[in-house]
Amino acid sequence: MVTVPREYGANVQAQPVRPAYQSGAGASEVAFGGGQGLQRAGAQLANASNDLTNIVVKQQIEDNERTAKDAETKYKERLRVIQFGDGTAENPGFYSMQGENAIAAYAPTEQAIKKAREEVAKGIQNTQARELFDYSADDQDNFVLTNMGRHYSTQREAANDATDEARINEAADEAAQFRGSPEAMARATATMNGSIQAMAERKGWSPEVIASKQQEAQGVIMRRAFNNIILDSAADGEKFFLDNKDNIDAQLWPEFER
Repeated sequence: MVTVPREYGANVQAQPVRPAYQSGAGASEVAFGGGQGLQRAGAQLANASNDLTNIVVKQQIEDNERTAKDAETKYKERLRVIQFGDGTAENPGFYSMQGENAIAAYAPTEQAIKKAREEVAKGIQNTQARELFDYSADDQDNFVLTNMGRHYSTQREAANDATDEARINEAADEAAQFRGSPEAMARATATMNGSIQAMAERKGWSPEVIASKQQEAQGVIMRRAFNNIILDSAADGEKFFLDNKDNIDAQLWPEFER
């Protein structure tokens, strides 16, 4: 190794010569990490930046999902009250409605659902979170409205049945009030047949079921008319029975043979 003199007082000692680049003179690019070294350093910085970006993006996604899920929960809570009520008489819920009440409540209930969704969505500031909520709300709305539609259809049929049954009942009362006059009986029978036919079309009754329903309703009409007639005259009651015997179910004859 090359040595140069070094003076300490009167003494001179040998010392290794430092490479020139350690003093800054003649330092190469490679020595400071240049070339591939710089590329590696740059790649490490880029990866660190990408990792940081990925973390930020991941956190934003989590925030959006959490916001959307919280909104979904709030929306479902409001839907539950709209459908099933809150336990008060003022808000019994759609599914407590029967017949005509269910028919009347359907459209306002749809509007209440729409309003609830709009109000919940309005509270979501982030666009991506709102889109996530809308996606979930679309699925929830489809489920809720489908089931509401089933209840509505069932109650609509029940209301229609109640209307037809009420018409038959009223026709029987009218025939009774007119003491079974031929005209009153013909009107009552026509009303009865029309109402039963309407119910048969809705329910898909077979001809046998229709005939049975007509016979049953006819018996009600005859019985009420007969009961009013005998209040005035037992003889007139007997005559009414004999004149209409062929239109009365034989199983009911004992009720008329007094």
